[in-house]
Amino acid sequence: MHLALMQLPYKTPEMIHAFQLHQPEFSGITFLEPENNPMIRKGFMQASLQSTPFDRPVFLPIKTAAGTQHLIVPAGEKVASIMLGSLAGIETVAYTHEILQAGFDKIFVFGGKSKALYPQLQKLEQGNFAAKRRIISLEKQEDEQIAPIMVRSALVIIRGGGLCAMEQMALPHHPKQTILIHQGETQDGRLSSGLAWEDGNAQALADFLKLRGVHAQRTCVRRFTADYAAIRP
Repeated sequence: MHLALMQLPYKTPEMIHAFQLHQPEFSGITFLEPENNPMIRKGFMQASLQSTPFDRPVFLPIKTAAGTQHLIVPAGEKVASIMLGSLAGIETVAYTHEILQAGFDKIFVFGGKSKALYPQLQKLEQGNFAAKRRIISLEKQEDEQIAPIMVRSALVIIRGGGLCAMEQMALPHHPKQTILIHQGETQDGRLSSGLAWEDGNAQALADFLKLRGVHAQRTCVRRFTADYAAIRP
């Protein structure tokens, strides 16, 4: 069995020693560079991706039923993106509601056109023209579309899956960007996905991004408003 790990935050003498003591023994340990990771999609490592200043307009490619279109994001607009998957439909809608209250101009909801999410998002928009204009429910997007949207977002909410974490490690990040990793909340108030490895992924991603000067932390729907207000008062 061979072990593959990200260079940060795992390549330390202490961590290497701990893995060498693992039983059964690993045949070897490979440390991966975040920007050159063979396990993630190429769109997250595009040479054209750059940490775009939020005070400049950008054109974002959006995949629609009619083909790829380009949406302009004017300079200075507050942009958020949410990618939690259809199984977290209730949480996605709840986060969208809270982000609307936080005054974001555009909220990209990945999977927002799915049967599980779209009817619920439409309820948020009913009788609220401003919400309808600000919520962008997306068809299925590929990595070439996902990555630029996330790079331009001042706020990104994701889950703690291994691929999600590694994709964020590969992307360039604006210093004023905030990455929040959705978790459930236990009865005693702890944050957990219920899966130990996902909890580990989430914390490793937060630690990695902090080393790069980007604020990242775990959160849940109930804590989101207070957490975000404390980060970006």
